[in-house]
Amino acid sequence: MLLPLINWLYLRQRIRAGTLVRTEFPWFGRHVDLVTLTESRLATAYELKLGALGRALEQASLNRLAFDRSYVVTASKPRPENLDLAAATGIGIIMVRKHKVEQVLQSPRIGRDPLVRKRLLEAIRKI
Repeated sequence: MLLPLINWLYLRQRIRAGTLVRTEFPWFGRHVDLVTLTESRLATAYELKLGALGRALEQASLNRLAFDRSYVVTASKPRPENLDLAAATGIGIIMVRKHKVEQVLQSPRIGRDPLVRKRLLEAIRKI
């Protein structure tokens, strides 16, 4: 799922020259599957899950506290109640099936706490 997602992000210009890309990024005792930081300082987290969308939404909501955008990337079609929960909490959903990638729900950009954001940006750049 990761390679098709990265290719899709590149084609959509969400990854460009100068974008920092981190996999298995350590953040507050957990690992975020994929993190991007653009030159304009937009930090986005992606949680990849084949199933267990509820657990992925929980992880993505924790990411939402620090990242400008947060997404769940899944191989299965989300149930309506999970779509509603994601929309209510500002979490985007991207579906990857047989190398076809579709954004089901956009994650809105939300400003974060300046101290948390500073720590996040330092951590992303340090690795």
